[in-house]
Amino acid sequence: MTFELPTHAASVGEARRRVRAHLSRQSCCDDTCETAVLLVSELVTNAVRHTRSPRVKCSVGLEADKVRIEVEDHGEGGAPVALVQAAADDMHGRGLHLVAALSQEWGVRERNGVPGCVVWALVSVVE
Repeated sequence: MTFELPTHAASVGEARRRVRAHLSRQSCCDDTCETAVLLVSELVTNAVRHTRSPRVKCSVGLEADKVRIEVEDHGEGGAPVALVQAAADDMHGRGLHLVAALSQEWGVRERNGVPGCVVWALVSVVE
């Protein structure tokens, strides 16, 4: 499943709803679904906060025993995606640490010769 959303704060909730509905239709267990929804929430939040792209694209699919999540922006003015060490009183800066902790694997790749990036994560399917 692939969908695009405007880069607005309300898009984060819409992404969660769409991913939850899609994975439920695919008969993913609750634990896998909730982990995937949390990761989508973090990745879409980062894209909305750190790019001036008008839209972000989210893709979620089942690959063997994994759920693959991808969030893509058009790279218009955002900072490079990287883990940062947030100070104890910082309100932000922990999302990618959560992604790293909850995913089996995650990473960032360029968008096939055009500006922007794709941040992806793999979640193990729990039986």
